Amino acid sequence: MKRIIPIYEFSESTKHIKGLDTDTLVIFDVDSVLTIPKTPLFHPKNFSHYKQAISDFYKQISREEKHLVNHHIIAHDVMAVEHEAAAFVKKMQQEKATIIAMTNAKKGLYTDDNTLFSSVRKQQLNSVGIEFSGTFDLVHEFTQLKPTFSDYPAIDHGIIFSCGLDNTKGAVLHEFIKFDRSYKKIILFDDKEKNIVSIEKMLQVEFPECEFFGFHYKGVDLLSSPEKVSEMEILNYLDSLLSKVRNISWIE
Repeated sequence: MKRIIPIYEFSESTKHIKGLDTDTLVIFDVDSVLTIPKTPLFHPKNFSHYKQAISDFYKQISREEKHLVNHHIIAHDVMAVEHEAAAFVKKMQQEKATIIAMTNAKKGLYTDDNTLFSSVRKQQLNSVGIEFSGTFDLVHEFTQLKPTFSDYPAIDHGIIFSCGLDNTKGAVLHEFIKFDRSYKKIILFDDKEKNIVSIEKMLQVEFPECEFFGFHYKGVDLLSSPEKVSEMEILNYLDSLLSKVRNISWIE
């Protein structure tokens, strides 16, 4: 059975999924599902309010620059989308299922100061009381897929870094399942429907007997309105991040 189900709170998913056993894989997207940046500059509601201006900004830069600018954005200090997020993840981790996170980011360098994004991501999740490394205490790269600035998609201590510039989440999850093992049920929480569809289509072709629940998470819609910022403040900050990206020494 294949399902894509919109939800606004994690608790809404429990009526659809029963019995998380050893043949179940649960995947949490991170950005706009578990966490968002604390700064009002990058609050989803402010970004949405100025979406046309931000879209125009991104149209003027390359897709590689956009990918790295986005890394700088999501690397800011974070807060949980839901106060109950950590408790919900921990409750699932107490079951027998395999629980991991999956992000579109790459795991390696994104700045010019040797900062690894994988370290930033783990620290962010820890800051809101979430830890995934207990599931897979290892690093494994999926070298069959396309690298992004020398980083291959990989699982790093319970977090899959998809290198989403040139890889779909469906393709990366396929490689993970081949590396790990097949599952009878896969549960996904993601705020982007295209990621859910990507995984759903992959499972239909590669693992047609696998039961799939894709929860299209819309919890950010319930967030309180943030401190107001101006369009110019956001665009100026994006310009400053773009300047940092364009000055990175390891980009050819």
